[in-house]
Amino acid sequence: MKYIRKIVTIVLIIIFFVALAVCAVVATNVRNVNFSFYQETGAYTSVYDQTLENLQNLKGKNMFLIGEDDVLDCIPESYQSRFSLVKYEKSYPCTVNVTIEERVETFYSYADGVCSVYDGNGEFMYSSGNIAGGSETEGFVLSETADGSPNVIIESGITQAERTFISEVCKYFEESLGSVRQLVKSVYREKNPEYEYIIFTLRSGVTIEISNCDSQTEGKVEKACEAYLNLTDGQKTGGKLRAYTQENSDGVIKCDYIP
Repeated sequence: MKYIRKIVTIVLIIIFFVALAVCAVVATNVRNVNFSFYQETGAYTSVYDQTLENLQNLKGKNMFLIGEDDVLDCIPESYQSRFSLVKYEKSYPCTVNVTIEERVETFYSYADGVCSVYDGNGEFMYSSGNIAGGSETEGFVLSETADGSPNVIIESGITQAERTFISEVCKYFEESLGSVRQLVKSVYREKNPEYEYIIFTLRSGVTIEISNCDSQTEGKVEKACEAYLNLTDGQKTGGKLRAYTQENSDGVIKCDYIP
């Protein structure tokens, strides 16, 4: 009799823990999906609708078994290169918070008949052989953005780190003058034995040269943009602005206009 009671006790304990495990699994199944969707161009309403619908399929799945890839797969496949997952958060016991943001094409490079397009962070988006809007010498217009502005030419064959650096410098430029795409035709990083340069070619015709671009970069870009705004309409159609650190001046930044 004593053994029977022990067996019954063990069985009851096992049943209790199994029931507890089942309750824990059920309690951590997804019940709520909070979805935020940001787009700059306003061209992707249908993508929002489809993504939201697909996200509902996560409901009922266990929180522990869902990862970022499952969320990204909710974006329609043909648009996945145009959006990034900027927030994926599990709020236990049963809520998932998702924020998806449009990646706006900003830069492009061209080599061997193929155009590669990058977002505002210099991250690769897609490549294409179908280039609209002009020849290589005239500058391609690839963007389908709301303002209709074309993308900015960057050098092909550079590393991701170099593209990231260029994109960061362009953000300084954007803070001072506004849209990079609207104002800048191309931006390149060049080297000589003494310095490295960032060179902006503006659509108006002016070239902006940031000398020794690894040092005081933000201040030099701000100085150059300030000088550009003070140019006459005639001066803005040509010439060069050169921003540099004056020698033996404790970091004083200067900017000269060369017609």
